[in-house]
Amino acid sequence: MTVESAIEMFTSIMCSLNEIGKQTFLSFIADNWKPQNVKIESLSKNAYGMAGDCHNKRSSQEEKLNTIKDIVLNIRNKVPTSGIFPSEEIVSPTIGQNSDCDPCSTKHVDAFLYDEKEVDELIESGELNTLYCADCGSSNMKQYNIISHSLSVAAILYIFHSVLPSLSEKVVLDIGSRLGAVLYGAYTFTSAKKIIGVEMNKELCLLQNDIVNKYKMNDRIEIVNRRIEECPEIIQKSNIIIIHNPFEFYVSHSVHRDIWTFLKATIQSGTILVTKPSIETTFKNLKIKEVNKWVKPYEREKTISDPYIFASLFLDPTEYADIKFYEVI
Repeated sequence: MTVESAIEMFTSIMCSLNEIGKQTFLSFIADNWKPQNVKIESLSKNAYGMAGDCHNKRSSQEEKLNTIKDIVLNIRNKVPTSGIFPSEEIVSPTIGQNSDCDPCSTKHVDAFLYDEKEVDELIESGELNTLYCADCGSSNMKQYNIISHSLSVAAILYIFHSVLPSLSEKVVLDIGSRLGAVLYGAYTFTSAKKIIGVEMNKELCLLQNDIVNKYKMNDRIEIVNRRIEECPEIIQKSNIIIIHNPFEFYVSHSVHRDIWTFLKATIQSGTILVTKPSIETTFKNLKIKEVNKWVKPYEREKTISDPYIFASLFLDPTEYADIKFYEVI
């Protein structure tokens, strides 16, 4: 971590504490770390500048994060903990790293609605059981596979705040927008001109439209209730495309392969792709070749690699190494 990054993190921490918390924190530092009588003028001035802007910056960040938190609470009241509606048909994968996620051994917990701490609370309260009997009637207990079909708030913030460049005048597409998590994040954390969610489930589209209208986001967000294969014109005009494993649990292996073949032929050169899992992993499972001739690693304009605080949320970029960024050649 650089000194500048440390100063920025320290300033963010101070801004997040009340007066008593600040005094306690500073007392801890004074008792445990004895500063040398050395001052670097340029860094000191920089620190003063950061402190001066701190309250305004934190206030703006808190407002944005609170909007997302309010949306989360609103959606929780409308959907199951899993985030899966009865009208959805889950198809268990037969190959790849998720091939062990059969209905008997898998629980779905929506990461947008529940962060890791809240999942632990669900487990402690007994609302979420993480163990099942591998042999009915025996003591052979195993842990459930717990998976999510949504990105967490922190992961969404990482994508839009830590990695992607300014999205002013850009079009963002989320394939398989489900509850709308990426759409609300793109609206709140970026200045993207247009944000489009393509979702094949009508019930999920109705939910997304309810949220978009309630929070007055319909000036930039559009929900399209269609299969992605029916939307080549939307794909071709999109500058950023988010693909968070929207097919593996919803279509057969052969259809999954056909969709990626379609995307490969349709997505325009220069488009930035954000995927989880990596395209390499997906293509290997689907036996699609020539990944390197289609995409290249995205060269980031931002280089945020150290942990940082956004409002009250602590973010460590190393935790999101499984989210990959590409540019279409």
